[in-house]
Amino acid sequence: MLKPYGMLFAFAAMAILLTGACIAGDLMHHSMTVSIYPPDNSLLAVDTVYVAGVHLESGKMTFLLNRSLEIESIESPYGIKWYSQEEIDPAMLKDEPDEDDKEFIARGKGVFIEVLEPLPAEGMIPIVISFSGVLYDSLLPPDRNYSRGFATTTGLIDERGTYLSNGSLWYPFQFDFSFTFRLTVDLPPDYMSVSQGALEREYLDTIRDEKRLVEVWVERNPTPEFYLVAGRYYRHQEVHNGTSIMTYTYETSDSLSQVYLDATRRYLAMYEELIGKYPHPKFAMVENFWQTGYGMPSFTLLGDRVIRLPFIVHTSYGHEILHNWWGNCVFVDYDTGNWCEGLTTYGADYLYKERQGEEAARDYRHQTLITFNNYVTAEKDFPLSAFHERHDSVSQSVGYGKSLFVFHMLRLYLGDEMFWRSLRSFYGTHRYETASWEDLERAFAETSGRDLSWYFDQWVNHTGLPGVSLEAAWTERAAPGHAVMFTLRQSEPSFTLDVPVVVTTETGEVRRSVRLSETEKTFSVTNESRPISLEIDPDFNMFRRLYTEEIPVTIGGAFANDDGTIIIGNREDDTVRMSFSAISHALGIEGDVVNEAQSGAGDLTGTHFWFLGRGDALDGLLRETEVDLAGDRVTVSGSEYEIGGRTFICALRNPRDENSIITIVLSADTESLPGIVGKLPHYGRNSYLVFEGGKALERGVWEAAGSPLRVDFRAR
Repeated sequence: MLKPYGMLFAFAAMAILLTGACIAGDLMHHSMTVSIYPPDNSLLAVDTVYVAGVHLESGKMTFLLNRSLEIESIESPYGIKWYSQEEIDPAMLKDEPDEDDKEFIARGKGVFIEVLEPLPAEGMIPIVISFSGVLYDSLLPPDRNYSRGFATTTGLIDERGTYLSNGSLWYPFQFDFSFTFRLTVDLPPDYMSVSQGALEREYLDTIRDEKRLVEVWVERNPTPEFYLVAGRYYRHQEVHNGTSIMTYTYETSDSLSQVYLDATRRYLAMYEELIGKYPHPKFAMVENFWQTGYGMPSFTLLGDRVIRLPFIVHTSYGHEILHNWWGNCVFVDYDTGNWCEGLTTYGADYLYKERQGEEAARDYRHQTLITFNNYVTAEKDFPLSAFHERHDSVSQSVGYGKSLFVFHMLRLYLGDEMFWRSLRSFYGTHRYETASWEDLERAFAETSGRDLSWYFDQWVNHTGLPGVSLEAAWTERAAPGHAVMFTLRQSEPSFTLDVPVVVTTETGEVRRSVRLSETEKTFSVTNESRPISLEIDPDFNMFRRLYTEEIPVTIGGAFANDDGTIIIGNREDDTVRMSFSAISHALGIEGDVVNEAQSGAGDLTGTHFWFLGRGDALDGLLRETEVDLAGDRVTVSGSEYEIGGRTFICALRNPRDENSIITIVLSADTESLPGIVGKLPHYGRNSYLVFEGGKALERGVWEAAGSPLRVDFRAR
């Protein structure tokens, strides 16, 4: 076995001299040397961990390391004894571990160290840990195929590239500790590495009789995470306002790199103006050999197909850059809820739509509410204080969608200037610290001078989606001319809601916000001009339950319920029916599969239905809708679609059950059908799709029917 290099105590003493500027005042610092061997999927490492004396008051310390890594030695100038153990009580490593913590700990082994000699009262104590081994956790598909699922791994070293994170347990890990580091990594000369912080040195050297590239990464700011990514990269680099901006791509890709470098400049300038100075010495866009959208401190890891999608640079890329303020500089207190995904989505994905125009912003808010209404039932709902990370459509709807609305409604309540000033204060106070929802509340309350405890309590600590109804509306003559009177009612339990109201008059619009805290209350809006109509929250600025009429039927709505019935039509030939039968399980629907050629479809109410192919039951339902199916043509609400050798998919409201969706899949392209079905969750926002082969030629969304929250006074 190859032996670690540089593990003499002379190395430890030199490391103190080299890194003293980094470790002063810190509780922990890693000075690590690691050799990466892609053909063997292995690494060889020496980590000199500097621990503050105050952290070793008991003389004991515990680390967690990947089970596949062999510890070769642990030494310290103070004298130590140590042992490792694979089966350990999670409580030995973390106070009150949750299920995610327990699963994480189970992948590692505990390393227990006891210092035998008296410790100095001040300064840092070096502990030198040498280890090596293979790290290769194969790529696996997501647990559930939802719209943003992608293959995952806890970490691997591969000839295609290296990805190591906290989840890899590739370095001596401790819970709830931030640290600085100096990482010296050597690799084959045709590879490059990426880590946090700044690339301070880079040179070729001969190590163990091999020509190797040596790179030194230094992170001077506290971080709770330690990443190492490597691959056969080409690097492009520029400077923006003192920050190095970089791209690491598998091809020279000058034009692609320039697109991302220019976008990086724009996003950094935008967020420095809104929030404050960019907190890291660099930002790098790093290409990955499998499809990811990861954001790390000072870089993002994006899949090789992802970075070539034309819309990514205008959407997701800015989202990952903003994470360098939220999540990768102001860290998340996961025990009290992950606030940063909602805040980042609001400051990136939503804000970009807002800057496009009000219609785009309204559509984004509407779609966010539709997704929440579709996926989050009362049984599946959970408070934001319990959100850690996205793992399915429900958690995404809560942790991203609901959280986004919490910030949006707060911005409307406080005003634009006060909202951003509060976030600048929050950022300035908690840079390189862990922060909670409570810290956010404090920043907004102190900056605005308002008590916001009620607001954060009802939206962060409780579940529920308020339902608001317009019980009555009428007009009266009143000074200075006319009054619109209306009664609002909300479902139990009651929330305190600022309800947007729009009165359209003969001379224009009157916009107001009314406070509804009671179960029911009557309000009035006066104006000189004659009122024409009244609308309650027509622009979807409030987090609320939508009416059926406000939700266009979409394919995503059909996926929202795990239960359903799949009906294979009896008017298809045997080959097509066999193909539909083969792909029925890929839909992920837990329910009955009915082959109509063998048995009847039964009662078509009470659940969602998937009709795979033509059949008697489908024809019977379609006669009660605006859909006409004749030969190779489908007509829906006057729009005609040619099927022929294509695949046609659409979702409709069940004419026999308004709470049920019917989804129709028609296709003679049995070769492309499995791939199309696998893509369907990615098209969840669409009502209909037309595929030719595996490519979507047409797609769209049915118009919503209207809203019970609108009254036209002219009709009275």
